[in-house]
Amino acid sequence: MGTIVKSVAEKLALRLSSDPLRNLENAVKILSESAEADCFIAVHENDRFNVVASISEDETPRFMPIFAEALSESSVVLIDKELPEKLGAVACVPIIVENTQHIEEDGFVKRRSTTHKTVTGFVYFQRIRDKNMFVSEFLPTLKDSLNLLGNCLEFYRQFMLSNTDKLTGAYTRRYIDAVIQSCMELSKQGATKFSVIIADVDFFKQVNDQYGHLAGDDALHTIARVIQKSLSKQDTLGRYGGEEFVVVLDNMGAEEALKLADRLRKEVEGAKILGEKRELTISLGVSTYPDHADSIKNLLDRADKALYISKQTGRNKVTVWHDDYQNYAMNRQPKQEFFSGNNERDSMKMRSLYKIMDISKQNLGLQQKVDLIYNEIADISGATDLKYFVTGAGGAKALYQSGKSAIPHNKKIIQDVINTQESVSLIDWENNNIEATDGFWDWQSIVAVPSIKLGEVVGILYVSVSAKVKEFSPGERSYIQNAATIMSSIC
Repeated sequence: MGTIVKSVAEKLALRLSSDPLRNLENAVKILSESAEADCFIAVHENDRFNVVASISEDETPRFMPIFAEALSESSVVLIDKELPEKLGAVACVPIIVENTQHIEEDGFVKRRSTTHKTVTGFVYFQRIRDKNMFVSEFLPTLKDSLNLLGNCLEFYRQFMLSNTDKLTGAYTRRYIDAVIQSCMELSKQGATKFSVIIADVDFFKQVNDQYGHLAGDDALHTIARVIQKSLSKQDTLGRYGGEEFVVVLDNMGAEEALKLADRLRKEVEGAKILGEKRELTISLGVSTYPDHADSIKNLLDRADKALYISKQTGRNKVTVWHDDYQNYAMNRQPKQEFFSGNNERDSMKMRSLYKIMDISKQNLGLQQKVDLIYNEIADISGATDLKYFVTGAGGAKALYQSGKSAIPHNKKIIQDVINTQESVSLIDWENNNIEATDGFWDWQSIVAVPSIKLGEVVGILYVSVSAKVKEFSPGERSYIQNAATIMSSIC
């Protein structure tokens, strides 16, 4: 028996490291092998018994009530009758830490005669085989190992206090940054991939405004639990601020990450977190190293922009980063007027921008591209005329226009846009070259937007419609600005 005691205690000591979770994982492996039983280490937090390390595939103890009994008795509890699934024996051993209190008298430290005992955690075993050796030989050997296990749990507790978000239980941003850095270093060494998911709760402000911040906090806590249940031990969940979460997927490419992200989305939606009050969903963005980025900053930025695409194309969806998104997803906070709140209308605008992106990549002449893009812009904005100026030294050097009409343009507006590199939206009262059939001037509502590449104006998108018909709305102007940004790639 002395050999067993020495073996367990020494193995635990020899496997200690600076990683608190790895220490506990090593401990359950050693204890499981020695006891020939499934082993779990759990803690008691917020009136719940939470398993922090386990050797069993299902990662869930089969006889949970034994934890409460071990806590109340502060002693080993063994059950060998009425066990689920014909287990041979179930035992729960409390990990008790003794803290000796001190008082100071006349400059001297005097040790009190009593000590304070605290249950910091539990070691749980479930054994399918006969219980004889387990009870008579193994359980008595644990005493010499419990102090070391208690220290490991205290190390883990301090680590969790400083590196986890109190509300959700997810890791802090600082810790997540360190995990990503570690994944990147390992990826470089082993030529492997890893992915990042950024998730954001849809319309979360409305939840706080309508039901209060306590309900919002409860929702965030539940979302974190739902996500965590769908992750493996190799995955890391963090709270990245507000209602935003990040998941680091070690050794996982974009295709697998997309599948996992969509599963997380469905799990959150199906959890009915607010009950019958309202639906609560998340939108997600995915990026993969090294496919999509060569640095931590770019990796997170592109996952964030992919999330932005998910938000603005309907929400409750997943988007994997693609280089084409760089053309218009430059700003995490887009101009508010682009999105009207009409989901169908806003989705139409986003789908149109996708089409313009595809047209810009096609192997076509510039005039053909302008004609196709005109059709998209006309459908969304109601424009009747479109011109695209390719610029060079001294101003506009080439003009491409839609074949629908030949409305004269205002050269002064074009030059102002080149000089200021800023968009113009106005009724062109100065252009008296357009006479309508009724004898009155046909003044135009104009939106002129620069296409900028590497700080230089490479083109100008000039869109117009008769002011008698309409004036471009703020949402239409914003849509045209996004189209002009995409068109910078065709010059």
